[in-house]
Amino acid sequence: MPKGGAQASSLAVELTAGGLKPEHTKHVLNKFNRESRGVIDFLDFVTYVPLFVEIHKRIISDPLRQELDL
Repeated sequence: MPKGGAQASSLAVELTAGGLKPEHTKHVLNKFNRESRGVIDFLDFVTYVPLFVEIHKRIISDPLRQELDL
């Protein structure tokens, strides 16, 4: 894995834990994993930080919630 990257599979787990519907998770992963390398570049990750912060807040506030309302 390149330095500063993250595995797409790890992001999929986080998005699922955040309650994203499978189709939304797939959409986000397709955006990040355009080259099918299985790695998310740092700049792409930083671009979506607001989404990740929102997901984190929802996990913390209601950890057993099944779906995210996005």
